[in-house]
Amino acid sequence: MDGNTSSETDTNINNKKNQFTGEDEEKGKKIIWQNYYVPSKFSPLSTGHIGAMELLKKIEQHDGGEAHYGLFDLEPRSTYKDYVGLVRPAMGLVPFDFDSKGDKGARALEDARHFVKWLNIADFAFFFSGNKGAVVGVPQGYFGLMPSADMPAKLTHLAKVLQKQFPTLDTGIYVANHKFRAFGSRHPDSGLFRIQLMGEFKKGVIDGQIAIDDVRKAASQGRGHLSLDYLKLQKNREPLAAIKTILETFVEEKLTYVDRESMNSNAYEVDSEAVKNGCEFLKFAKANPNTLGEKEWYA
Repeated sequence: MDGNTSSETDTNINNKKNQFTGEDEEKGKKIIWQNYYVPSKFSPLSTGHIGAMELLKKIEQHDGGEAHYGLFDLEPRSTYKDYVGLVRPAMGLVPFDFDSKGDKGARALEDARHFVKWLNIADFAFFFSGNKGAVVGVPQGYFGLMPSADMPAKLTHLAKVLQKQFPTLDTGIYVANHKFRAFGSRHPDSGLFRIQLMGEFKKGVIDGQIAIDDVRKAASQGRGHLSLDYLKLQKNREPLAAIKTILETFVEEKLTYVDRESMNSNAYEVDSEAVKNGCEFLKFAKANPNTLGEKEWYA
């Protein structure tokens, strides 16, 4: 006996999973995480596939033109169109994307500043979006989430709750195969770079001493800082209580995840009986098939 209790063993396992590495093991199955790097939001998801651990190097070596990567690392597939499967945050960061129109991103920057203060952590990434907003990248260990198929749904729930406090927060980005603009790349509409804010400049923005016009000026001058080494994403972190509390209110959708290894694919099966029994309109339609008119369907 090694003296470890079962709870200590479970903690060690969870800590290991919370670290950002190139592979994980789920239910005895090794996952070699993949991502993609493409030149346009219209690029097909059958192209640009790379290993997850190559992504940062790809960003650093890029020429600064428009570029997108997967917001989540994914299981290997020939295409990521209509992807269903396990996911984890790309580069070990969960992004919170703030956008505001008509003010060059000023309200979004203000919300991002307040969000950072709400988080009350020292190790986070802060980006100007390249057009009309800001992105805050939070290390995945602060969420206590393991790789799963429903991680996008959980993060969407989290964002919707947070949006009540931070109105410019985008709740629609948490889709398994979502293309996310790479930092260090130039936005095709504004001509500005998505830059990472660092040092005293970052502090000045968060403290409200540096306004959006100065941030946009900085984003016109080059790709900015391209490393995330300062975040030490390999280290373990304790989940934040405020985030954990919100995530605990997530109610899973009535979906069953089926791993069909023999078919070399994954799929969701919808509980159709639960849908039919829970929908008043479908119950009405079933009871009144001969009198149901077109107007009722479009009501």
